[in-house]
Amino acid sequence: MENAISPFQKNPELKKSLWEDLINCKVIEKVGEQKAQKYFNDLELWLCQAPHFTTVRVNTLETTTLQAKEDLREILDKQISSGERTDKFTVDIHPHVPDLLIVSSASDNEAVHPWRRELIVGALCGVAVLRGADVYAPGVMGAPLNLIQGEKVSVFADVNGMCKRGLTKVFTGDKVFVGNGISVMSRQDIFNVSSPSGLAVRIVKRICPSPSLNGIMEERLFLQNLPSVVCCHVLNPQPGDWVLDMCAAPGGKTTHLAVLMKNKGTIVALDKSKYKIQRLSENIQRQKFSNVFTFACDSSKALECGKTGFDAYITKKTGGVPKLPFPPELFDCILLDAPCSALGQRPQFTNSMSTKELCSFPSLQKKLFKTAVSLLKKTGKLVYSTCTLTIAENERLVSWALDTFPSLALEKQEPHLGYQGLIGGGLSEEQRLKLQRFGISPQDGFENSVERDTIGFFIAKFCKCDV
Repeated sequence: MENAISPFQKNPELKKSLWEDLINCKVIEKVGEQKAQKYFNDLELWLCQAPHFTTVRVNTLETTTLQAKEDLREILDKQISSGERTDKFTVDIHPHVPDLLIVSSASDNEAVHPWRRELIVGALCGVAVLRGADVYAPGVMGAPLNLIQGEKVSVFADVNGMCKRGLTKVFTGDKVFVGNGISVMSRQDIFNVSSPSGLAVRIVKRICPSPSLNGIMEERLFLQNLPSVVCCHVLNPQPGDWVLDMCAAPGGKTTHLAVLMKNKGTIVALDKSKYKIQRLSENIQRQKFSNVFTFACDSSKALECGKTGFDAYITKKTGGVPKLPFPPELFDCILLDAPCSALGQRPQFTNSMSTKELCSFPSLQKKLFKTAVSLLKKTGKLVYSTCTLTIAENERLVSWALDTFPSLALEKQEPHLGYQGLIGGGLSEEQRLKLQRFGISPQDGFENSVERDTIGFFIAKFCKCDV
């Protein structure tokens, strides 16, 4: 991305904190300062780029992966023949993840140059465009004064949120070109209403080719990053299990768990946000899953302290649903996709996180982890995951967990497609081999493959021993 802006450009303290994290964990001592510095330079560029591969999970309760592949390929080909899009894509089945499709560019890698008329969108909208979305009216911040429907426009993302809504002049603040499109709405349609809605610009060419999948095969396909799909396969819940998804929104992993369980057993999905839980519940209903029960609550308070037995809930066998709080050792499998600093998310144009906020996540993660261990049955499986890069939230958290809970042991993961865990987190070589890191690594560098060119992600799998 030639016009890329480092996400650390206006936040050198955050970059310094990440560098010190490597120093404190002796990663630099192990790989050498030159290699570590190259990692940091590569990291800045990597973070502001979108992955070159788009991964789509197939709902195998509704169709086969092979059928979904053929149907999706036909739809993408029709977009080309109709002139709706210009990029060509191939669709393949992942060789090691049977319910995952890989969509990659089959077009020539020619440079994309901005058209003359410039439209400004918010940073989040710009990120969505790079991942395959079109531009919707709420995301538009500025547009030419006399913009009409059907005009060619170049779309730029306002990196720092400085563009005032309704701007008519050329925006001179920090901005990143994300692609070219055709206006579907006029300027008046976008700005002369109190609550704008609807498609504003249909993107025809992005600077990094990603397919537009909005509204396509919605009951059969789910746009999801590779590590998130791997995460649920690693947990490997079985039909009939009791499963807890502790931080469930937006629900991609929750619905995947339901598919893996063949819509049998019980999944309890928790999230603090009532709004997010409502959206998740709607998604569950739309996909017709009957084994998922959602609750808006703080997962760290899901344990029924001081009581035993099954009097805190009514089992499905009696015709009821689970009730909060839950008694100890209720669940066969627990997924703790923990709140984190999200430094592995891509693309990101800027990051305003303070070092104080960065350092606050491990304490929250430990609080949730303690609850998870108490709720896990003996011989049960617990998967801990994050979408961040720091050793403090990943390897060091795992080391703390093993020291704090003697009943826990790390388990080998299947499939194992990522890097091993980083050094310096207090873990042995054998333990680090059982962890998975996705993304860019100071130890291993970067390679352009579907397993490497993804978001930054971390997975650890534990078993609770029967002691």
